[in-house]
Amino acid sequence: MDVTRHDNGWLDSCSVKIDIFRKEGNLKAQEIRFESNNLFPKSFIDKTTSRSYTTGYNENIKDNENDWGDLILADFNFDGEEDFAIKGEEGGNGGPLYLFYIQDKSGAFAIDQFLTEEMIFFPKKIDPAKKQLTTLVRANTYEDCERVYQLTGKWEEISKRYMP
Repeated sequence: MDVTRHDNGWLDSCSVKIDIFRKEGNLKAQEIRFESNNLFPKSFIDKTTSRSYTTGYNENIKDNENDWGDLILADFNFDGEEDFAIKGEEGGNGGPLYLFYIQDKSGAFAIDQFLTEEMIFFPKKIDPAKKQLTTLVRANTYEDCERVYQLTGKWEEISKRYMP
């Protein structure tokens, strides 16, 4: 997988291109593009900000204010296939907003609308046994909000609590 960005010449606006290669033969299998209005210039420049929960690469590096990295490989839908999340916007006090791409059986990736539009933030905890993703995000000046999402045929939010 290779990620490149092209600045659009206005503040933090840019175009991002993801080239996905097959492991066998290193042939390009898919290209994904998206536009962002708010990605800091450093995003996608430093390749060490990526992590993989599949291989363990940078897995244990602490997040930086809920920023888990520019590109993260993991199995988000618990089907045994490697999926990925990519930083789509820098976000605010809660941290970056991520786009989540799920791999199908043929090896193609498609955006997961629920995770991308509802969960939005990268999960602090991934629990394959319960098929749950848990986010912990700054909610206001004195509280964090923990949300738990569960996959039971479809994604649903099963709990939400505020903590000082």
